[in-house]
Amino acid sequence: MAPAPGLAVTVHHQGPGILPALRAALPHLRAIGPDIVILHTTPDPTDAEACAVVRELGARVWLQAPANPLARGSVAQATRTAVRWQQEARRLGAEVLSLNVEGPSGPGLQGWTAREREPRAALGARASAILGAMAGEGGPVLAVSSHDCPDWHHLPWGALLGPASPVRLHLPQVYSAPGSAGASPTTIRGSRARWLLQAEQWGRWVERGVVRADLAPGGAGYVCYAQAHSHQVAAACSLLDRSALAASWALPLAVDRPAGRADAAGVLALRADAELRRRVGHEPGRVARFQASAGLVADGVVGPATLRALGLAP
Repeated sequence: MAPAPGLAVTVHHQGPGILPALRAALPHLRAIGPDIVILHTTPDPTDAEACAVVRELGARVWLQAPANPLARGSVAQATRTAVRWQQEARRLGAEVLSLNVEGPSGPGLQGWTAREREPRAALGARASAILGAMAGEGGPVLAVSSHDCPDWHHLPWGALLGPASPVRLHLPQVYSAPGSAGASPTTIRGSRARWLLQAEQWGRWVERGVVRADLAPGGAGYVCYAQAHSHQVAAACSLLDRSALAASWALPLAVDRPAGRADAAGVLALRADAELRRRVGHEPGRVARFQASAGLVADGVVGPATLRALGLAP
């Protein structure tokens, strides 16, 4: 069974431990009031304090582990590591444990991609062994986070998201933000185009029987994972409005590292989506439902009038 709907906000750290990043993100988390906080961290006992802070905010705890290291070394060792994460997530009381599996994050680094059939089959067997062992541990709902357009990324999608996979939630990161620093923020037209593109691709994988329908757009286990940076407010809101369970990347706010971290427009979009959920519920189409209830044009675009009606005038 999929977790209850809600807005999930990811907190990401680059130094040792998640707690300093969470403390830096607290002012924005209090302003947003998300249903869920995703702690992007390798689960271990030192995360207990961070989990307690999230619960003090009144939010549910999800953990997201950077899982590319599981793609290298022996399968047995990788499986033991993943099982340890699952056991620790259970002890921490996390509702969800998500494995972030992607292509290599830099030259010479291992990832979960392989163009050739034989290496990809080996990665699939590795993924199946790891996920199967984790599922046997019980505890948190098992999730996978990865790329949004499966045609472009040579991951073992069937092993990760197919009929035999124990994964119950899929969080593909919708990469509609501009790829180069200094580019203009994504408009609502751009975010809608990216949404349609990735949804079309996932649909083909579902039709072929490789990916389960519940993990594709529109499915109960699909979580639209939008970016809280490099988007206009309306563009970010249009993505969050696509699923009852939606997530965003990532707090704390960018200061000296503007790329890849939340900006002011992203935080405003998160505040708007959280308020929309409180007023008209979690189901997709929240923006238009609220606009209709407030006597506004129900065009699904979060502009100045909608923000003012939500009490969030920019």
